[in-house]
Amino acid sequence: MRSPIAILIVTAAITQISPQKTTDEIIAAEIVATVAGTLITNIQLHEAASKQLDLLQKELLAFEASQRKKKHQILEDQLHKMIDAELLNRESKARNVSKEKLLELGINKQVRPTTSEEVDKFYNENKTRIRSPKDQVEKRIIRHLEQIEKQQANRQFIGRLKQKYKTTYLLGPFYEKVDTQGHPFIGPPNAPITIIEFSDFQCPFCSRMVSTLEKIRENYKDQVRLVFRQFPLNSIHPQAQKAAEASLCAANQNKFWEMHDLMFEDKKLSLSDLKLKAASLKLDKIEFERCLDLNQFTEQVKQDIFDGARAGVTATPTLFINGRPLTGAVPYKQIKKIIDEELQPLH
Repeated sequence: MRSPIAILIVTAAITQISPQKTTDEIIAAEIVATVAGTLITNIQLHEAASKQLDLLQKELLAFEASQRKKKHQILEDQLHKMIDAELLNRESKARNVSKEKLLELGINKQVRPTTSEEVDKFYNENKTRIRSPKDQVEKRIIRHLEQIEKQQANRQFIGRLKQKYKTTYLLGPFYEKVDTQGHPFIGPPNAPITIIEFSDFQCPFCSRMVSTLEKIRENYKDQVRLVFRQFPLNSIHPQAQKAAEASLCAANQNKFWEMHDLMFEDKKLSLSDLKLKAASLKLDKIEFERCLDLNQFTEQVKQDIFDGARAGVTATPTLFINGRPLTGAVPYKQIKKIIDEELQPLH
């Protein structure tokens, strides 16, 4: 237990030295241990445990973000069930049949028997994963394919009912609010679509995303603004942190995107390589090296990591398209689909 006398002594000492100290600052300087007269303060303890505490904070923020997303998913699933139930109820009354009969007419009778050719095709495409002779799994394959057929017939039937009964879905997809102020961007500031990318310069999947996002910008032109935020995965990418800082040091000299492109192109990210890249971009050598060596942007990168965790980022690359999250090196068409949906209300 902390000695009350020791706390009083150190608190009084701090107050005498600096009367302007806040309560939090006084508590932070409390003695938490003594060893042969050597004092260990709360400040020293927190500094020594800073990496573990930062990791804990990231995990907490990510957990809270995952709960928000799960909550939305629960509500979304429940709303679909309620809509489907209302549609089936109205249609069964309109046809004067039970819901069971309605489903048989609308779905089950639309499902055709699975052919042997379809079984063979499915087995041949998946036999490395199935690892059993076809005759042992044929019935399971048929049940699986029939289930897929029923699900598709159900979607089509419900889709027709939605049109018939003029169904409007207003809940919308899941969105996260992510700050863009003060972060590197390219494209019109007032573009209708903002893509925020949390990325890691040592991440191979992030490297693949570069060309995809270039294609998006090329095809959507002034409709898209791309914002870059740092999320170095320091536990597996030891050079990512300094690369992130180097990009911001380059941004200080208005060369963020040039440094961004160079680092993703050749992937050499040692300190000497970063300085060579800066030289090739004709950055002010003294200013860049001072910025990098004095860790000018370490805290800003750390803040990006916390902001990413708060928004649910756990892997890179992670995109937020007008706030809609998308994780991984996803293909162009997946990003395009969300952009087109977000642009739709503007027409």
